[in-house]
Amino acid sequence: MSRRRARIVLVALALVTGAAACASPVDDRRTVRLDGAPWTVLRAGDDGMRARTDFDGADGMLFDLERETDPSAVMFVMDGVLFPLDIAWFAADGRLVGTTSMPLCSTDPCPRHAAPAPFRWALEAPLDAFADLDRAAGDVRLDGDVRLDVPD
Repeated sequence: MSRRRARIVLVALALVTGAAACASPVDDRRTVRLDGAPWTVLRAGDDGMRARTDFDGADGMLFDLERETDPSAVMFVMDGVLFPLDIAWFAADGRLVGTTSMPLCSTDPCPRHAAPAPFRWALEAPLDAFADLDRAAGDVRLDGDVRLDVPD
């Protein structure tokens, strides 16, 4: 192989490797408390759980909108997500405002899932993770290291 061809192959390999690294899911972990119990969560990137095969040992994935947001402004969809999820929404004071299960998407467009009230945080987790929380909505709290805009 000529030197020029070897250089082109190395540059192409570096570009592909760099693109793959940029496309990798965010894996910034932290511990929060949900109803007093510790949960290890992944910080959500722009794609959330899209293309991930699991939570990689974490209990869930946390989205921080940095301020309380109207439910019509941010909705969750399951396009590109490989397994069904539960989602819980929390107000700026950490109070649970609601949960729902999000089945796999089989239609185009995919259904949108909105919080029942203004929220700051959304926590996605495996199916049935929040099965016992709805009966205590308002009393359940998310707290601990929940501000994702602040480094650990």
